[in-house]
Amino acid sequence: MADFTPGVPDAIYGGLPIVKYFIDGKRYKDAGGHSYISAVRYVKNSTSGYISSTGQVSMTPQNASTQVQYRYRTNGASVVITDEEKDANTSEYQLFNLVEEKTDNAIMACRDELETALFATSIGANDHESFATLIDSTGTVGDQAAAAWWQSTETASGSFAGQGAGDLTTLNNAISMTGTDFADLSVTTQTLYEAYEASVRGYAQFDVVRDGAVDIGIKHGGLKFKGQTVLWGAAVNSGVWYMINTKYCYPVIHGGRNFQMGPKTRPINQFLDTWLIQWRGTLAITNRARCGKLTGMTA
Repeated sequence: MADFTPGVPDAIYGGLPIVKYFIDGKRYKDAGGHSYISAVRYVKNSTSGYISSTGQVSMTPQNASTQVQYRYRTNGASVVITDEEKDANTSEYQLFNLVEEKTDNAIMACRDELETALFATSIGANDHESFATLIDSTGTVGDQAAAAWWQSTETASGSFAGQGAGDLTTLNNAISMTGTDFADLSVTTQTLYEAYEASVRGYAQFDVVRDGAVDIGIKHGGLKFKGQTVLWGAAVNSGVWYMINTKYCYPVIHGGRNFQMGPKTRPINQFLDTWLIQWRGTLAITNRARCGKLTGMTA
């Protein structure tokens, strides 16, 4: 017998950074019901105003909020182990645990599907919304049509070297509620991530000389922009830089169905065991105006 390394190294799935950030980092909401609904304030109370000592405050009834709704969607995969596979994999010749490998592979497939779906520009009948559709200046999302209060800032950019830093700053200010409610996550492509890293590398070197800081997080902690964590992913739309306020834009998982594995079942006419893995949830945004994106960016 050859000498095999224990375990099965992954050579096919990507790093799935956005899934890891939100799902593994528990930056999501647990919910239930038929769909996820949130109230949204969209107009100011019109009864406020200065009055004289004997003046009257307006008693006009106010209706300042509405609702957004996102329907849950299901992603699933199966694990199948035949009796023949079990017999061949439960002896001293076992190379690895086949059940664990197939289970891990199926869960990774679901996670890979979710990572891709988070940036889909075309939403299928059984799919939830994506960052590409939620963080946009047009379109109906959450059953709310585009309006001045219900749309993100979307700015056409260009060369990072020529205008990238300025465009990032302007976008950050535009969505930050006059500097009081900032985005905490930036997501972009590898090309733009590297262009940003190149633009700030000199500042990192200056920090090392000045106060002994290692760097600004280029090694393993990732880059930062005005306090925002900056991530890049293979599924992110080309030329796009997203700024996300995760207080208002996040995954929602229904009833704990977070890549949950169901019970083992055995068909009555086959010599095999099966399991189903399920993720059920959606991607929601409750304040589009606090998120934005730059498009058409190049290195």
